[in-house]
Amino acid sequence: MKHQLTSFLLIALFVISGCQPKKLPSILTIQGDHIVCKVSHMTTKTEMDDFTRKLAVINVRLDLTGTTYLKDGKLQNLKFVVSLPNGMIGTAATDIVGLQYRYYGFEYNPEGSPSFKTGSFE
Repeated sequence: MKHQLTSFLLIALFVISGCQPKKLPSILTIQGDHIVCKVSHMTTKTEMDDFTRKLAVINVRLDLTGTTYLKDGKLQNLKFVVSLPNGMIGTAATDIVGLQYRYYGFEYNPEGSPSFKTGSFE
């Protein structure tokens, strides 16, 4: 009986720990034409505003209409449209649950295949 209880507790601990939100710090990298923008439940409105400004400098438009934030300023619901200078457009949307376990955003790499991706990322 003691062995069964120990086994049950270990399995329960494993399941519970697997349900915790991941640590996913915000990422914006611009290296020449290669752009990576990834956000999560940890991303704040201040960071999103900063990303929007930095992208505008290189003529990338990030429209966050429909995005909402929690009282502490962190993302609650993400909805964006990104427009690149070459005319490519991408969209993505998710809620707080999706943001807790995966990055959402976009990547543009003219040398990549595909060269432009939006949505969820590992």
